[in-house]
Order: sequence, then C-alpha cells, then structure tokens
Amino acid sequence: MQQKVENSEEIINHNNNEINMNPSGEVDGNATVRINRSVYNLPDFDKAFEAIKSQKKSVCESAAKWMKPSCALHEIKWKLNSILPITSWLVNYKFKRDLLADVIVGITVAIFQVPQSITLFIVYFLLQNRSMGYCLIAHVPPVHGLYTAFFPALVYSFLGTSRHSAVGAFAIVSGVMTGNLVTEVMEQNGVSLKEIEERMSGSVTRTDNLNSDTQTMNPMSFEASLTTSEIATAACLWIGIYMLAFGVFRLGFISIYLSEQLISGFGTAASLYVFTSQLRYLFGVHLPYNSGMFAIIRSYIDLVKDYQNVNLVTTGISVICCSVLLFFKSYVNEKMKNAGYKIPIPIELFVVIGGTLASNLLDLNGNYNVQIVGEIKKGLPMPEIPRMEVMKQTWIQSISLATVGFTITLTVGKLYGGKHGYEVSANQELVALGTTNIVASFFGCLPSAASLPRSAVQEQAGGRTQMASFVNCATMLIVLFYLAPLLQKLPNCVLASVIAVALKSLLGQVKEFNRYRKVSKLDASIWMVSFMGVLVLDVDFGLYFAVVFSLLVLIYKSSRPKSYILGSINNSDVYVPVKKYVSAIEIPGIKIYQFCGPLHFANVEFFKRDILKRTQYLNRNKIIAGILAETESRRIENITYDNPAFNMEIGDHNGSEISYKNIYTHLIIDCSMISYCDAAGIQMLRKIIQIYQNCDVNVYLAACISHVIRILEKDSFFNQLSKDRVFISIHDAVLKIVNEQQKWCENCFDCKDTESHICNTNRRQSHSISADSNN
Repeated sequence: MQQKVENSEEIINHNNNEINMNPSGEVDGNATVRINRSVYNLPDFDKAFEAIKSQKKSVCESAAKWMKPSCALHEIKWKLNSILPITSWLVNYKFKRDLLADVIVGITVAIFQVPQSITLFIVYFLLQNRSMGYCLIAHVPPVHGLYTAFFPALVYSFLGTSRHSAVGAFAIVSGVMTGNLVTEVMEQNGVSLKEIEERMSGSVTRTDNLNSDTQTMNPMSFEASLTTSEIATAACLWIGIYMLAFGVFRLGFISIYLSEQLISGFGTAASLYVFTSQLRYLFGVHLPYNSGMFAIIRSYIDLVKDYQNVNLVTTGISVICCSVLLFFKSYVNEKMKNAGYKIPIPIELFVVIGGTLASNLLDLNGNYNVQIVGEIKKGLPMPEIPRMEVMKQTWIQSISLATVGFTITLTVGKLYGGKHGYEVSANQELVALGTTNIVASFFGCLPSAASLPRSAVQEQAGGRTQMASFVNCATMLIVLFYLAPLLQKLPNCVLASVIAVALKSLLGQVKEFNRYRKVSKLDASIWMVSFMGVLVLDVDFGLYFAVVFSLLVLIYKSSRPKSYILGSINNSDVYVPVKKYVSAIEIPGIKIYQFCGPLHFANVEFFKRDILKRTQYLNRNKIIAGILAETESRRIENITYDNPAFNMEIGDHNGSEISYKNIYTHLIIDCSMISYCDAAGIQMLRKIIQIYQNCDVNVYLAACISHVIRILEKDSFFNQLSKDRVFISIHDAVLKIVNEQQKWCENCFDCKDTESHICNTNRRQSHSISADSNN
C-alpha cells in the first residue's frame, strides 16, 4: 500500500531491508514521501533487523565498574571538575575580560557585606513607651556575623557550581530561623528570652588580631552553662553534616521535585521577605520583630500604624539612593552595554562611598538621628569544635534549616545559571554547602546559605565568576583588620537601598505567574501556593506546604494523563486526535486509542474508565443489538441494503445518537507515549484485552518502546496477547487489519464499497453475534 504525505523533504522508498533515498522528490512544487515496505509486527521486525537482547549487569558488576580506577586523562579531568568545580572555570578564565569586573564586584559586595553582617543580627526597634530596647535576631554577638561573612564564602568558592551565589549570612536562615532555634533550645534549658537578652547585653566581645578572648562585664561562667553562640555553631555543624551526607549519597535528585514554578514562587516570596526586613532601615522607623504566621503582613501593618515616627531624613536618603541606583542600572548601564562597554558602572560602590562621606560631613547620626552601622570588631577567631552536649540538643531542629538553606541556595543558583547559561549540580551544591557549614562551624559562624540580596548585587553589578567571592574574601580581611573604622559612619538606609534595588530582578519574577497561568492552571497554582505559603506560614512551613502541594499536583497529573481517539489525515500514515483536526477521520471498523503517560498503579483505574468511555464500549453493544434486530426485520420484508433508509441512527441510554458505522471490531492501543508500565499496569492491560475479546474485538498494541516491551516480557504478558499483534507503528497495525478485512470482504454480500475494501456493516462481527444468539 502506497501512502503520500506532503511537506516532507525527500522521497524514501522502503523495500524490505533496503532504503533508497532520492533527493529529487518535487511534485507540483511540494516535496512528497512515498513509502513502500512490508508491514512489520514485533517478531517479524526483530527477526528482520536482528534485535539485540539486553544483558542486565548485576549489582556487583556495576559497583566494580564504578569503583574501577581510570588513568585516562579525560576521566581524571572529569572527576577533578566534579570534586572541585573551580577547576572547570578557572582554567578557562578570561582575565582581560572578566577580572576587572569581578574585582569591582568583589569590593562592592564586601563593603556593604561587613556592616550588613552586623546589622543582620540586630533589630533596634522594640519600643515600649518610646524606650528603645535591643534584641539580637539570632541572639548571638554581632561579631559572629563578620565571621559568617568570610569563611563560608571562601570555602564555597572552591566547591560550588554556581558562579553568582554569594554564600554567607542570610536574614532568613542565619537570622530568623537560627534565632528561633536558639530561643527554643535555651527555653528548653530553663532560660527565657529576657534572660538571653540580658546575657548578650551584659557581654562585651573583643577580638585582637587572629586570637579572640572573651571578657564579660557581668561575671558569668559560660563554660558551665549553655551559650547562644554554641547553639548557633552546633546548628551550623549539623546542617553541614546533613547536606554533606545527602551530597555524598547522591540524593540531589530529590531537588527535581522542586519544580520551576515552586522555585520561582518561593524565590519571589523570599525576596519580598528580605525586602520587608529592610523597611525599618529605609524609613528609619522602630518596628517590632515579627516571625511566624503572617509575619510579612504584620510588618506592613506595624509600619502603617507607626507612620508618625518615620524619620524623614532617613526616608529622603533612601529615596535618593534608590533613585540613583535605578537610574544607573536601568538606563545608564543599559546604554553603555548597547554602546559596547562590557563593564557596568559600579554604582553600588559609589553610593556606599558617597553615603559614608555624607554621614561624616553632616553628622547624620548626631544631627538627624539617622541610624549608622556603628562599631565593627576586628580580627578572626581560633577554631573550636562545638560541645557534644549542645550537639545533642540541636540535631532535630537543624533539619528545617538545612532544607530551607539548600532550597534557597539551589533557587539562586538555578535562576542565575539559567540566565547566564551554565549548569548547577544539585549533588555538588549539597557537598559544597555541607563542607562550607562544617568548616564554618569551627570558627564560630552561623548557618550559611546563598544570600538573595548579595547574590543579586553580585550579578547585577556585573560579576562573572566566583573570582568575585575571592576578591570579596580578600577585601573582608583587609576591612576586618584595617578599614573597619571607616565604615562605622555608613548609614543603614544606604545599605538597605542597595539591597532593595538589587532585589528588583527577583521580585520581578512575579510576572512569571502570568506565563504559568497561560500554560497550565495547575502550574500557576503551584507558583501561587509557593508564594502565598511563605507570606502566610513563614519561610520553613511555607516551603514544606509548597513541596507537598507540588507533589500532590504531580500525582494528580500522573494519575490523569491525556488521552485521545486518533484518526487518519487524508488516508495517510499520519494519525492525530480526531477532536483536534477537522480532516482527521476514524477508520471504519477500527478504534485507535492513545494514552499519553506512564501506566502505573496510580492511574490504572483511570485508564480502564477512560478507554471504555472513549471507545464507547457500552454504546457499541447496544448499537449491535439494534442492528441485528433491524437486519432481521429487513430480511423478512425483503428490503435490500441499498435502501438509504437503512442508514438510521439508534440512540443509546444517554440519549446520544451514534451511527452504526461507528461499530468497530478492532482496537489499537497506541503505546508510543507510555514510557513505563508497572505490575499493576500490566495486569490492567490484561483485563482490558479480556474485556474486549469477550465481545469479539481484537486488540493490538502499536509503537511500544523497547523498555516497555522488556517489562511485558518479564511478566509473561505475551502469553495472553501474541506478539503477532504488537506492531512497530500505528500504520502497520492499520494496514494489517485492512488487509484482513479486504480478504473477508471479497465474499461479503453486504460490502458494496469494493474500491476501499472496507466492510462498512462489519458483517464479521454481526455474523459472530448472530451465531452466538442462534446457538
């Protein structure tokens, strides 16, 4: 049988095992395809083309191959790059093109990272009758923020796969969640939040050079009692252990369930969370510390209630800084980029320098009560291992910190990796973050993750690689030992302005919701649940809720795949859904059912209901019974089948009308989109075949992938359905059926359409049912 399909590129003649291609296939100006080959079922195809039997290796063989040492240069290079990702980009680093940009970005990030790391842990705004109190979000001395700004960034630069993630102190993980953990553990040991604040306010930490000695104004033995810094560093160590273990055992695949929609919604909400935390600095107003459910909403309510205490000078400085930043980033730098300048103006650095100079010259803190960074401690600590007693009390609570920290870091990495065209490995990110937190815990650091605002600044300012982090660390050392006093007059509102503008691109992801809504309402619902979950339930519980909801949507989609009844386009070998194309016509006597998804235990019942419904299984039996009765009546009255009145329609039990021509005796199941089939799916296929065979409908499988064929063979499926009824394509199955109908119709007195050789009245089915009824 010869088929013609227009709009192809060449003529292909298939003659058994030979394939001849003729490039000159022009017909009326349109290229055509002519196919002339034998029809193949599965056994014939395997025999003709010598199918290769799969040989599955044992677990021992696979393990031996994986552990076998290799001396090949490319293998060594690949393993080195996987262990130390820095080697993958450092050897190809373009010093002339990228170094200057990375140096400027590293210095810029470092300058506002130092004061940010201190102010990150301080909330000045617990007011009681206009009396100002002090509370540490993480309830640890601010100097630990400086340590967290240096060590994590240094370690991650060697091991991380993201080139734009600025790892270190982050408000959500290092501040809010760590503070909640510290408070919980301290209260379990009989220490109230008030006592924690009194301890911290009564201690003065002094660090000289590379040695740290702790002196307290109030006599208190920290060796015999639990301290807040010990709890924070113990949590940091646990987070590192969890992440490193997950990375070593290659459990990063779990991140595939963090869908693009979930990451986008979560990242946008987390950015809004960080932006909200900067409101107190932008407006110079004293706001209470909010956490838990509706924390963000309560923060905005508090801002509205306390609008009378807004510092107008601070607000004016914030407006000026934000305007300058937006103007240069949105207009000037874009113009320079279009003009061919590769390095953008480091406007963040200039704003920080300008704000510091203005604060010194005008004494903004003394004259206008503009909050400034204040004293910055010098030096670095000596390494110290957290006590085992503290470790025992923090291992459970640290799981949520590890989850949120990894999710935020992976979110930042994937966002900028996709934007700049490089891959971020989830497994390596786990190893990098795990190692980073383990090393950092020995130096009094807090739990670390990628910082959304600093990562945004690093990317927006033109950073190219993690070389910017090395410059950042080097600058941090210089600042910690020599330049710290120069930044003491820097206004907090300037830093908040830099952070707020840097979050613009992340907050702009809210536009993605409209794109997801156009593609799929379920995808849009995942984005919205992820976004609202963080706003309503806080970061950790919001993330958990979003992940659970995303999995439920995935299960729902998997249990309700799309399915179609296919028809042929212009009697060609192209089969498309009949409801999608006007020209698609069902082949008389044949139903072609397409199932678009894996067949497993979660959707087997849906598969059964759907195939019976779409093939009109119940209506078919009613129609056949009506046709038999009508045929017998017409024979008695000697009415020929040429009478047009015979083309009647018989209503089913639902009131719908289906022509007798829609009766089918052959069912083809298109398996081309069934990527997997489990034991429950195989059993359901057996049931479906039995159901249709009981009413004399022949069932065929078409276009099964080799993996599904192997699964069916292992379960002895072909003992029930012969492999002769499994075809390599839908068209092969159709041609085989048409050929059989042609042989039957040669002597069929009811078949008048001798040109198409289609048995219009399906006499074979009628005869079979008549014979059964007569018996």
